Amino acid sequence: MEEAVAMLQAFQEDIHQCAVEGSSNWCNFSGTKSVYYGANSCYAIEQKSNGVECINENFGGDPLPGVQKACYIQPDSCSNPNPSSNEIVLFENNDYGGACKHLGIGEYPNPGSLGFTNDSVSSIKVGSEVKGTLCKDDNFSGGCEEFTGDDSNLSDNSIGDNQVSSAKVESRPGYPVTLYKDPNYAGGGCAIIGAGWTNICDGYNDTASSIKIQSGWSGRVWEHGNREGASRCFTSDVSDFSGLQFNENGSGNLNDAISSFAAYQQSNCHL
Repeated sequence: MEEAVAMLQAFQEDIHQCAVEGSSNWCNFSGTKSVYYGANSCYAIEQKSNGVECINENFGGDPLPGVQKACYIQPDSCSNPNPSSNEIVLFENNDYGGACKHLGIGEYPNPGSLGFTNDSVSSIKVGSEVKGTLCKDDNFSGGCEEFTGDDSNLSDNSIGDNQVSSAKVESRPGYPVTLYKDPNYAGGGCAIIGAGWTNICDGYNDTASSIKIQSGWSGRVWEHGNREGASRCFTSDVSDFSGLQFNENGSGNLNDAISSFAAYQQSNCHL
């Protein structure tokens, strides 16, 4: 067991708890990982694939009798921080930093099913066709908060920083006009839910790079807030604003330059 303890101590800043012996005992991950099972600097270490139940039988016996143990893994590096349209991404640090976990549509009632360390989520990105609900305790209890767009810092939200123990990812209805921070409808969206206009959402000013238009609707974007400055009408989806210009009441590059927008329940941007 001395070798196992030395290995754990060498990686102690990089490993994270994924499950607890007894309740919430499924350690969820993809691929093959070294899983550390134990407590109080006494751990068994074994290679496991595609998750493991955090119990003595899966680690060759009890490394520390009479003490509740947990499983630990090294989280995946965040090579792809952007969600697809039907995913959310949870991040270990503020500003979408640290380890991350992609979650598709479904329910994740405990940290083991999340595949993420308990009480370690600090920011979230949300795909364009889903909403994410984060909860403080297992089984969607303890207070929850719903997200339909990205949030780079959960500390000023009701859910709080480093508080998440369970989550849901659900489909959401389409909106007439939605602007996205990144090309290809990624990076979080700001939507109008009915006919009318609005200044762009907080955190989205001068960031929009793509737009989705619901069938039978049209949308107009403006360079400045309160429908001021140059504008452009869109009658269908555009996956990348690169190279596009405002073309009414002025000109200029449109990408990352939108401050207000409107939705019209017909196809030519007229009331």
